[in-house]
Amino acid sequence: MKHMKAFAIMATFLVICSFAVFAQGASEKGTSKNPAEVTIWVKQSGPDAGVEAVIKAFNEQNPDIHVSYEYYGGNYPQVVQMAFASGNAPDIVEASAGITVNDLAKAGHIIPLTDILTPELLEQLHPDAAAALSLQYEGEPYAISARISGYRLYYNRDIFEACGLDPDNPPKTMEEMREYAKIITEKGKGEFYGFGLPLGVGQIWERVIDPILIAEDECGRYGYNPDENKYMFETNKKFFNFYLDLMKDGSLFPGYLTLGIDPLRANFYAGKVGMYIDGNWMVGQFPTQFEGDCNFDIAPLPVFEGEKADKYWAEGGVAWMITNGPDQEAAKKFYVFWLEHQNLANSVMPVPRTFLAANEPENLPKGVIKHGMEYGFKADDFTIPYFEPHYFITLEGDDRNRVFTNLFAEAAQGVDISKKLDDAISDLNKRYTDAFNKALETGVINPEWIKTK
Repeated sequence: MKHMKAFAIMATFLVICSFAVFAQGASEKGTSKNPAEVTIWVKQSGPDAGVEAVIKAFNEQNPDIHVSYEYYGGNYPQVVQMAFASGNAPDIVEASAGITVNDLAKAGHIIPLTDILTPELLEQLHPDAAAALSLQYEGEPYAISARISGYRLYYNRDIFEACGLDPDNPPKTMEEMREYAKIITEKGKGEFYGFGLPLGVGQIWERVIDPILIAEDECGRYGYNPDENKYMFETNKKFFNFYLDLMKDGSLFPGYLTLGIDPLRANFYAGKVGMYIDGNWMVGQFPTQFEGDCNFDIAPLPVFEGEKADKYWAEGGVAWMITNGPDQEAAKKFYVFWLEHQNLANSVMPVPRTFLAANEPENLPKGVIKHGMEYGFKADDFTIPYFEPHYFITLEGDDRNRVFTNLFAEAAQGVDISKKLDDAISDLNKRYTDAFNKALETGVINPEWIKTK
């Protein structure tokens, strides 16, 4: 216990010290106007070669402005909150890890992007890039997504061929995926397995249930049905049971109860996993960040037989906000450059971007084109929802992800959880509805955001 207390004190001390250093830097920045200094703070835990490529090009072309960025990892929300509290905020901050447009705009800490999001600029971007309510405040855009992030089915072409499966015809239905997973596991004889389900990921069910539900037009994320304005976690049941069936078939890669996403990715790239579901950003990150030459491909998420998918759920990623500081005009100039030059970022850190030209083959490394190019950077089948209430509500008790993972762990021990699952679904519907109604009563959710049939 003493060691834990000492660790907590030391962690707090380090956050305060790091903040003090950057606060001093921010204060000194304000005294220098030649060139104007624009500082960006982001959540990532290390440097991003794509960000650095865009910043380098901007600084070379704009000698009157100098842009730099700093990354904080897990300390990001605390450092940003302290910076605004002390009046030493950077010029651009990322909407992430609890640092939201709604909170900062309400406090007057950030400015709208209305004047820089010209029709000419918007024409170059995915049509949903600024559509999400989580990026708006009182009808005006305060952030815009540089990436468009959704989920796809990743599969190993060599494993498919070795198992007698056609790599040009990945499973289109959930039923086919289960059969493919059985075949792969049987043929693998312990060398490779049919499907990877990383239950060590906190948002795992958001990855493997919600996007398919949305594709089938049955429900939204976290059980919310926007057409009926109600929570319907009963729609999750057949998907949860589907993954239970994969477990009972013996088709899951071992260690699934604690498996994290990075270990799963490493095992997939090493040829130990036949199929799994992951974000579309990995289509570029696999060949540029992993050793080896895994012959992978990606495909649309399968749906249940009889269902049809026209659009797939997506959300914006890397959404930056301009703060209400002295160098707003310089920050605005860089912000436009950042959005319009995502092709530079993709040349070294390729992921699907809302700047559509960045996704063209000529802007991608050759290694990316080799793997999953036909579908990997496709963006026109993605849709970013307008209103998702889980961004705004405060839930009492465990969320859906934790509840489902705990139940799955019980089932893995041989417990019959069918009655518990039904009870959990009823409880989730009630608790999420209560939180939603409270957010309405307190004004956190605007009734005008709700669209019903």
